[in-house]
Order: sequence, then structure tokens, then C-alpha cells
Amino acid sequence: IIGVKPMFDFGIGADPKASTENITTLNQAGIGLPDMDYYLNPDPSIKKIREQYMVHVAAMFRLMGESENQAKIIASKIFELEKQLAEKSMTRVQLRDIEAQYNKKTLADFIKSNPAFGWAAYFKALGIDTKVTQLIIGQPLFFARIDEVVKSVPVEDWKNYLRWNLISSTAGKLSDNFIQERFNFYGTVLSGSKTLRPRWKRVIQQSDMSLGDLLGQLYVEKYFSADAKKKVNVMVDNLTASFKERINTREWMS
Repeated sequence: IIGVKPMFDFGIGADPKASTENITTLNQAGIGLPDMDYYLNPDPSIKKIREQYMVHVAAMFRLMGESENQAKIIASKIFELEKQLAEKSMTRVQLRDIEAQYNKKTLADFIKSNPAFGWAAYFKALGIDTKVTQLIIGQPLFFARIDEVVKSVPVEDWKNYLRWNLISSTAGKLSDNFIQERFNFYGTVLSGSKTLRPRWKRVIQQSDMSLGDLLGQLYVEKYFSADAKKKVNVMVDNLTASFKERINTREWMS
């Protein structure tokens, strides 16, 4: 609901193989670095990013009131937890294989093979326990790993991991010190951006992301008249006719 996705990504959407039906989907998520390679690759440049990531996590916990020493300890444990999740995540190349991520199971079978998490309680808390009968599991090995770490990682570490996911996901809406610290890592270290965009630009982007269609309707009403639409349609028709003419005269195209 608030855009925070610790451990995994939950969603409901059209079944890729039965588009008239909606189905619950579960996919890998829950790591703070872009993908598994950032946790496992021994390359010195990637290792440096890992180190900077832990510095960033510690800095965020200091902003939340933890001591410097405790913040470092928490950051280290969060990294190790995320690393365990990353180890069984699909790579970017593997994620291109859509068929490999279509693993439909009944809820009963999924719970039987992944008993530690408490999926029945999870779906009940979401208010959909009586409606979910089947699921698509994007990455079965990843969810098997979740079942393992739920049993092995101490509750206190999970609490800090959840705190981290909440604060990192919402940092852009908090005070300037949180905003700047998040930008220092995700904007500068990972993306190479030198300067944080002005607040007004960030507000406009957030408004567009949240209310894009509604804002678009208001824009069209004010700036896109019926006459303008006719002119655009003529332009599109001319482009289509031109493409058709060119395609039909290209001998190499069957």
C-alpha cells in the first residue's frame, strides 16, 4: 500500500496464460542493491560499492537515533541478511526468461513447501485469505531461501531489516538530512548524479507518478483542443501512409 517491499514483492494481476483471470503473484525483492551481482561479485569496484552501501545504511540508522557503533553493527547484519536473499535471486539475464518465472501453485501446496514464513497469516492480514487459491511464484528458489532465513535469522535482526526497508523506501518524503543521505548513495554512488534535483522538480515528478492520468486529463482539457487533435490525427495518418509505402517497396522485407 505504501510502496515498501521487504523480502518479496506481492501483487495481483492478470494471469499471463489466462488473461481474463486475476491471480496473486510473488516475486523476489527485499535487497537494497540493484541485483545479486552487487552482493557476490568479487570485482574491486563492486566491492567498493558494497562497502559504501553499508556506510549508507549505518548513516541512515544514525539519523534514526542509533549510536555510531550500533548503527554499524545493524548495517552489517542487514547486509548479511540481504546477501542471503541475493544468493538465491535470479540474475538480470535469468529474469528475461518469462516462462521460467511462471510457476503456478495452489496456496495449499505453496504453504506446504514453504511452512516457516506463515503465509496463511500473511494473506489473512491482507484480507484476502479466502480469495487466494492459486499463486504464481516467480522464483521458487528465492522463496525457499526466505523459508530458511526466517528460521535462522534472529527476530531483532528482522526488526532492524524492516525498519531499514521502511526508512529507505520513504526517505524521499522525510526531512532534508534523510533525503540527502539517500541521494548520496543511490543518486551519486550508484547513478553518478552530482546534484540533487530541486525540490519543486521532485514534487512534480511525484505528482505525475501518483496522479499521471488525472493530470493528463486536465492538461488535455486546457491545451489540446478538438482542432489540435484533428491536426495530430492527420499527421499520424500521413506517417502511417508513408511507412506503408516504404515497407511495400522494400524488396528485402517479406
